[in-house]
Amino acid sequence: MLTWIERIRQWFAEEDKNSDMVIDEKWEIQEINGDPNRFAVSHVNLPFNIGIYVNSDTAHINVYSNLETADWDVRDQRDIYRDLLRQNKRDLFVKYYLTGENDTVALRTEIDLEYLNKTEFNDALQAVIVSSIWLLRKMGLLEEEPCSPDK
Repeated sequence: MLTWIERIRQWFAEEDKNSDMVIDEKWEIQEINGDPNRFAVSHVNLPFNIGIYVNSDTAHINVYSNLETADWDVRDQRDIYRDLLRQNKRDLFVKYYLTGENDTVALRTEIDLEYLNKTEFNDALQAVIVSSIWLLRKMGLLEEEPCSPDK
């Protein structure tokens, strides 16, 4: 029987072009510091990596933004923190938080392993992706490409 971390790795590794789930797309998997309970995934269409961590009862999906807010002006900190708290209320599945000494903005969702299945994991992954894109747009770090007839 596969462990949860092995099962989740397998979901990312098995590309299915006939599926409409984001987890069935082509993902690259990277080890994180040799920890068997952690890995990161990347996708050619995403400008960020997604961290996966599994403990005894929970799977965590994380994105770290590299936006260090500790040295920001107090007014700028207040504005982004207010926006993140408001977004926490709207996005009940994903939570924004600060991490590290430099108050880096990050987000994550946690999923109970007791009833976890691939569809639920896919839904959580999609929520993290959408929330990460919102954050990058909010911070002006994601440029929108205009639509053109050539594309």
